[in-house]
Amino acid sequence: MLPKKRKLFGRRTTAASATRAARASETTEQTSLRISLMASHSVARIPMESTAERTERLASVASVMSSRCARLSTEERLVQNSQDAMRVSRARASESPTQIILRRLRNASTTASSRALGSPEQTTSRRLKNARATASSRVSEQPQQTIIRRLRNASATASARTLESPVQTANRRLRNSRPTASARASESPWTRRARVNNNGQIARTNVQRRGSAFSSCFNAIYLSIYLSIYRSQFNYVTCPVSIYLSIYLYESVHIYLSIYLNLSIYLSIYLSIYLSIWTNNRYIIYRTQRSEELAEKCYTNDRGPFKMENASRREEMSPTFPLCECQVRKTIIFVSDHLCISIYLSIYLSIYLSVFIIYIFDSNTLFLSIYLNLFVSIYLNLFISIYLSI
Repeated sequence: MLPKKRKLFGRRTTAASATRAARASETTEQTSLRISLMASHSVARIPMESTAERTERLASVASVMSSRCARLSTEERLVQNSQDAMRVSRARASESPTQIILRRLRNASTTASSRALGSPEQTTSRRLKNARATASSRVSEQPQQTIIRRLRNASATASARTLESPVQTANRRLRNSRPTASARASESPWTRRARVNNNGQIARTNVQRRGSAFSSCFNAIYLSIYLSIYRSQFNYVTCPVSIYLSIYLYESVHIYLSIYLNLSIYLSIYLSIYLSIWTNNRYIIYRTQRSEELAEKCYTNDRGPFKMENASRREEMSPTFPLCECQVRKTIIFVSDHLCISIYLSIYLSIYLSVFIIYIFDSNTLFLSIYLNLFVSIYLNLFISIYLSI
């Protein structure tokens, strides 16, 4: 009898494997047809059997299922779970939107009812199990999956916050403040001190980041506007340094570059205006001396009764030309030319010094190299402004 039993058990195992393979390879229509046939057979058989038969049948089904679960190995369980997941995904893919909504509502009502009937111990164990599963999945996920999950959570949170009413917003804030207040009340003085220090450090870091970003953006906007105006005034001059400058300013790698640019630009503007006015005054003095020489020459060449008339003409031909009465348009053009050329050269020199000279020194002499670059750029700007003005 024992060999026959083994043979029968082997046949049953083979038949069960073949049945599982057939169920795994069947389509969605075949699955729905098989389930409907099983349901119709069960419905037709239930009124004909008695209570004792029904109890016996359910007990036999439970024993068979328990024996199958005990007999299956880990690999077979994984294969069966994957097959079940594929079958469920196929069935869900063929669902209509109405069926999806009904299924989600049914699952939500079932979950809510089961959680309402659960004890506090079951709730705690369920939350711990979910926390462990979440932590294990977070550890094993890829960076791309992390980014996608955070974006999905942020979009879901934003949509939920948009749709909620003011009463729900107040309830949510109150509900979130309660555990925070209880945790703050139960923390130790060392924990509170560490938390306060951490918050202060985060605030200082945010302020520094915002300040550096604001200064970089301000300098980039200012220089972009000025260089665009410069290119519009002088179409024949190309300015590739603006692209190079924008890359370094928006990367915020060399923050001290903005200091060089500001100082050099302000110094160039001041020197250009001062030297332009000085050159203009020198031009006025030259014109005054030239007119006096011409009047003196005219006075010495004249003879006779026209001597007093020529003297009065000499008085009229030797006026003093103030700054406001001398060719204003030429003065403005002269000042603008000096401004454009000096600012263009200061930007170019600042970028060159910041990019190339800084890497000559060691990292321990960074402070000295910054000062050296600053003074070299300032003196070069001074020399170029004086040379261009003269």
